[in-house]
Amino acid sequence: MAYLLYIFALLAIWLIFAGNTEPATIVVGTAVAVLAVAIFRCSIVGGWMPKGFRPPRSPFSYRRLGYALLFVPVFLWKVVVSGVAIARLALLPGVSFWPGIVAIPGGLPGLGSTAVLANLITLTPGTLTMDYDPERDILYIHWMDVADYAAEDIDHQVTGGMRQWVQHLTR
Repeated sequence: MAYLLYIFALLAIWLIFAGNTEPATIVVGTAVAVLAVAIFRCSIVGGWMPKGFRPPRSPFSYRRLGYALLFVPVFLWKVVVSGVAIARLALLPGVSFWPGIVAIPGGLPGLGSTAVLANLITLTPGTLTMDYDPERDILYIHWMDVADYAAEDIDHQVTGGMRQWVQHLTR
């Protein structure tokens, strides 16, 4: 039964991308969906795992859900404010900004948490996470307007306080 659900889901995605529902498109889409499910059936039911392995179950956490629901508007606000600041820099006559690369500490317990922080920084206009040094736990960020490399609050300027949110979301 699970296989049929996957076949129908893949067929629906196929039809959305194809943009039409002609019989030939449906037949080819069905064939591709059946072939994909046949090839990857072990992945669907977890058959590629060693015998007796049970993946650890992460219990549903209302606390994390609450933090996620609170974080979404905060992050969207940071994106809007950053976008307006970048648009202002782009529209001002002359070059009034100084782009550069800054190093900020990761400061998070795991690689997954650091990856979440790096992606959130990249999604914010005017910043791009370029590299991560796991030995020193440092993220290298290209920042559109580095006014002062030695500023005390450069970490907060770049991350916008997102590190604390990531800590709560990934605990």
